[in-house]
Amino acid sequence: MEHQTSTFVVNIGESLCAHELGHQWFGDKITCGTWKDIWLNEGFATHLASMYMEQKYPSSAISTRKSEISTITSQPGGSVLVDDTTSVDRIFDSRLSYTKGSHLLYMLRWILGDNVFFTALRNYQTDPAIMYGFATTADLKRNLEQTSGQDLTYFFNDWYSGQGYPTYNVQWSNAGSGNVWIKMNQTTSHSSVPFFELPVALQFKNATQQATVMVNNISNGEIFFKSIGFVPTDVVIDPDGWLITRNNAATQLPACCTVTGLVSSAITTTTATVSWSALSGASNYTVDYKLNSSGTWINAVTDTTSLSVNLGGLTQGSLYDWRVRANCTFEPGTYAQAQFTTNATSTCGTVTGLASSAITSSGATVKWSALSGANNYTVDCKLASSGTWINAASTTISLSVNLGGLTAASLYDWRVRANCTGATGAYAQAQFTAIAVCPGPYDVSTNGTAGGAATVPLNTDIKGKITPRGDIDHYRFVITTGGTATITLTTLPANYDMGLYSSNGTTQLAISQKSGTASETITRTYTAGTYFIRVMATTTPPTMLITAIL
Repeated sequence: MEHQTSTFVVNIGESLCAHELGHQWFGDKITCGTWKDIWLNEGFATHLASMYMEQKYPSSAISTRKSEISTITSQPGGSVLVDDTTSVDRIFDSRLSYTKGSHLLYMLRWILGDNVFFTALRNYQTDPAIMYGFATTADLKRNLEQTSGQDLTYFFNDWYSGQGYPTYNVQWSNAGSGNVWIKMNQTTSHSSVPFFELPVALQFKNATQQATVMVNNISNGEIFFKSIGFVPTDVVIDPDGWLITRNNAATQLPACCTVTGLVSSAITTTTATVSWSALSGASNYTVDYKLNSSGTWINAVTDTTSLSVNLGGLTQGSLYDWRVRANCTFEPGTYAQAQFTTNATSTCGTVTGLASSAITSSGATVKWSALSGANNYTVDCKLASSGTWINAASTTISLSVNLGGLTAASLYDWRVRANCTGATGAYAQAQFTAIAVCPGPYDVSTNGTAGGAATVPLNTDIKGKITPRGDIDHYRFVITTGGTATITLTTLPANYDMGLYSSNGTTQLAISQKSGTASETITRTYTAGTYFIRVMATTTPPTMLITAIL
């Protein structure tokens, strides 16, 4: 045991003598202020003895440190702070107060560097507030922080009052060009400390080369890229035993390789599809493209899990570069690159041979001739009086389409367009009239007077029946824009007259009175307004059909 004036020992072993001599500074000149801080005596004396042994026997320095670390971590818990000062065994616990206390100083040396660390200890030893007196851990912390300029609260929370130690699982991979990708994963042995912040040394090596890098690990799962200048095959965590850790492991992950199987397809004047083969280990892919003449890549997609991407908005007849890169869990791969050329302007002719057949009051068949180069056809129809086309078929390969749901006695427009590869043709257009039904919907029972007449549309066949004796039928129509129009009464089985009347239904404006079954016709220039047609039988035939074309 060391005393200020007389030290006695059970043996004269070098380490023990160095330990007791160390107490001259740490135990005598400055002693612990409470039993909780006993490590300021015993941890320091143990550390000074270790420094002596390392100087005299350097070949065994690292193995001795690692053996001591194995002792410290033989149990998952235990703090350097004495949590039971009523127990002598706890106060003088060899694992915690002596060995772990000593290794807290190893870690402080590793964090601060020997120059700053030993300068701080000299300041601690000459601190007038504690010199030749009592000190607590807070006094040591204050001197270390004042000298280093660092806040060491986290360290003393983790290692002095906290319990346990970290276990590292380091994932790493060669990242090309002498670089390594590193992911630091950590678990802790005791719940009092969820994560230990430490700078960790990693020694990368192969059969002929080695390099040690330091990563300042402040969060779990933290990723680092380091340049070592060669391709390693192995890594050693904390090779010189500066840190209190246990059961560390390093796992080499396969490098993220280069994508293969690049293909460009479905190329048109403005679009293309690019695809590639799946790469083992890839989480997703990044795809870029650009005009070959441009130096700027355009990102098409960043994290797609698909094996193809559709590109749009391209310039016709142009050479494009495209590239794809795999993104693995630990690093991105290198880009693989390919090219394609968009199609030049394509032409697609206009369909001919338009015909309408099988026309009924509610349906019709429209057809056309085949066009060379056409892949399929688009067909639309509408009432001639409407401005809205209705699609009947979008990509039919047939040369005819059946139309249904038509309105009787109505004029219809229809059109057809060819769809070729990379282009569409111009529409070709034709008309047909759905057959009227006799009597038609405008031959109402009240049409014996102008007031009961139905309003009929223009450019429409109107079918109706009229009694041969004393019967007069009226039809009303409206002109919205002035101009010339013709009214025709056709398909007459006997002699009929047709008159045109003003909006009051009684003032005659014109009349057609041809003999026999000849068609009656009135051609006139109209102003905008309402007009009436009057159909009158002039003989006494049986019931007959009258068609008026307006």
